[in-house]
Amino acid sequence: MKIAAIDLGLAEALSHLGHEVLPLHPPDGVHRLAPLLGGFTPDLIIQQERLGPRAFLADLSHFSCPKVFWSIDTHLNAFWHTTYGRLFDAVLTTQKSWVEHLQRAHPHVRWLPWPGTPRPYVAWEKRTTPALFVGRVGPSRPVRGWFVELCTRIPGFRLETDLPFEAMLDAYAHACIAPNEAILGEINFRLLEAASCGCAVLTPRVPGVEELFVPGEEVLLYEHGGDFLEMLRDLAASPAKARLLGLRAYARVQAEHLPEHRARQLLDCLPGQSHAAQGAEADAAFWCTIAVLREAERLEIPPERLRRHLLPYADQPEAAAALLRLEVEAAPDAARATVERLALTPPQDPVLCGLAALAALRLKQWEAAAKLHAAAHVPAPHKPTQAVTLLAWATYWEAHGRPCRPGFVFAPKRHLPASALEAIILAHELFPEDPEPPRRLAELLAPWRGYEALRLGALSFLGLRAPDDWRLALDIAGTNARAFRLQEAAEELALAADTARRHGALEEFMRALNAADPSGALARLLPCTKEAAAATESA
Repeated sequence: MKIAAIDLGLAEALSHLGHEVLPLHPPDGVHRLAPLLGGFTPDLIIQQERLGPRAFLADLSHFSCPKVFWSIDTHLNAFWHTTYGRLFDAVLTTQKSWVEHLQRAHPHVRWLPWPGTPRPYVAWEKRTTPALFVGRVGPSRPVRGWFVELCTRIPGFRLETDLPFEAMLDAYAHACIAPNEAILGEINFRLLEAASCGCAVLTPRVPGVEELFVPGEEVLLYEHGGDFLEMLRDLAASPAKARLLGLRAYARVQAEHLPEHRARQLLDCLPGQSHAAQGAEADAAFWCTIAVLREAERLEIPPERLRRHLLPYADQPEAAAALLRLEVEAAPDAARATVERLALTPPQDPVLCGLAALAALRLKQWEAAAKLHAAAHVPAPHKPTQAVTLLAWATYWEAHGRPCRPGFVFAPKRHLPASALEAIILAHELFPEDPEPPRRLAELLAPWRGYEALRLGALSFLGLRAPDDWRLALDIAGTNARAFRLQEAAEELALAADTARRHGALEEFMRALNAADPSGALARLLPCTKEAAAATESA
């Protein structure tokens, strides 16, 4: 089979399987694939998301062969992958937890994890680094900074922030333990890279990991900083245990997770029929992708040029929504005319209707806003807009499957809220003393990994206003633990326990603590008091 492989890390593996592969690495920006192919006529086109500079192919609908898009950082880029993916017959993702989300936009989505790397095993006695973490640390990643601080409690821990790929693998090959942290609860490269080198890996418990490695035998899975630190200390004190864990992980990579294994799995994911958008639908999907990337400041394109490309597809709801967002930001007079037109006959599409109503609020078109709110079954806006109105939109977006858009940096002064989280952030920005937006934010983000720092801010705001709420203090303690802030978690636990004791609810507190953390690692952070011990025994 002749395969055009755009930025595909499995190109060499596919060649080893006997296929004729044309590897292509176009520069950053918008391209046509046809000129890049030269005289090569592909039987299959595969584009892998490239991290950093990205290429976008504008003429995919001109090819009748099967087309596959492999989403690598789905957890950070699903906000544009869902649209761009419609240009392909199949969408693959490295994140099992995101398959269902992508399936809302595409009928053929499969899980294809990132592969490991073939490496010779370095004997344990030759490993000179007790524990190693390779990853960027900085102000934009506060949780990772707290994670690294915990790692430094292990003698000999080493942090590397920028290593070339081969140097990174060499560093892992001479390390014993590889503690792993994930930005948004994803299965990341680091897990497979460290396991490929025979390290004992501690990694977050996220969907899919247990299908790649056997927990407790090949990797250790943690829930929060409390059990993470206990596991890390145990491995550091038990070299034989760490060695065996690393050996088993290494063997699993060699048996099931090398590039040639993934290449075969990729080919097994090919659909039996075409699902790629065609004609005007494909063109609209392409320009909607470019629009959201421009909005997210991931791609530069003049607004007026983008508007010209979107206008021919304004009868399609997604393109109309992209056009409206662009106009609100860059052409307010055009946005007002669009809002007035949409208010006359409110759109049936919930996303377009919601954005039109929010645009009407932003532009202070109160009559149009009332009509669009009624069409969306959202309570009519107040003049001026109040927090309750924006929180009603948070409920609306959540009901329509848009709780948040990970990776999209929402700017309240520029963007229309297009998710529940964004509506809440805007409400808090406009009404900073109202406790309801922080409460809703804390509630919305409770199931999501990676938002601990944001959630802590909301919980702290609420905690200052409800000092006698031991359940809230317990939640703050658990969130601190998930953010690797164990000192703060211990202080909040002690506060929660003391508050519960004063209200005669210490046993109830301990039952809630044990239910929240069956491992007991959080309870072990509590100062050992007679009251706490008695409550623990009775619970």
